[in-house]
Amino acid sequence: MEFHETFTIKAPIQQVWDFLWNPRQMLECVPGCEDVEQVDENNFRVLLKVKVGFLSANFKAKLSVTEKKPPHFFTSVGTGEDSRLGSLVKQSNTVTLTELSPGATEVDLKSEVSMFGKLGTLGYSVIKGKAAKLTEEFAANVRQRLEK
Repeated sequence: MEFHETFTIKAPIQQVWDFLWNPRQMLECVPGCEDVEQVDENNFRVLLKVKVGFLSANFKAKLSVTEKKPPHFFTSVGTGEDSRLGSLVKQSNTVTLTELSPGATEVDLKSEVSMFGKLGTLGYSVIKGKAAKLTEEFAANVRQRLEK
């Protein structure tokens, strides 16, 4: 499944980049993110708790940044597993920052997500709706922290 969201942050592009590149700050904005551990400059371990439909999942995930061009662009790939549900999620993300003005930055987020196991049996509309809600919450959380 593909997901795409674009939103504007009232902050300079470098400030938005620095914020998103700080794993603790950025992942605190991700709904359900309970912990993040930086393994090295480009690899992270993440603990996520998410409820999708009637299922609650606890994912132990690995996230790797595969390309970056500061302060405009980065890509990442990740996998997460919930052994209790027998579910696996694979994702790839592209984040592009565009300076709209010295005090405004557009954030373009594209994700490709594949779900397997019990979560994969849920309907597309349930998963798409949950993903849209999580992305909206993420954008609101980033705005709240940067637009002070």
